[in-house]
Amino acid sequence: MERRVNRMRRVDAASRIEREARDAENERARVTYAEFAAKKKAKIRLEREGELTAEEIEREAARQGEMARERARRGAEAERAELREYEELLARRRREAAMRAENGDVGWYRD
Repeated sequence: MERRVNRMRRVDAASRIEREARDAENERARVTYAEFAAKKKAKIRLEREGELTAEEIEREAARQGEMARERARRGAEAERAELREYEELLARRRREAAMRAENGDVGWYRD
């Protein structure tokens, strides 16, 4: 039983590491895309308006891109916090189930 638990822990740890690496890569891509899209939209909008010089348009597009990048980062941080909370809930449930199993309390039978 102990070998099985240790194996499960190793698999869980490996899965968590792989998931974190994928999530980090996805977050980088999401942030980069958000910045690029915001810059592009701002540039198109400002060029259509025609009130600013090319240099001012570039500056404003860069500012819009940075704002979008920050929004994407904050969103990703909130997502990670929510995921951590959910993982803690699942871990607590697993611990409770293991304790019930050790004590012989199945929890689903009726007398």
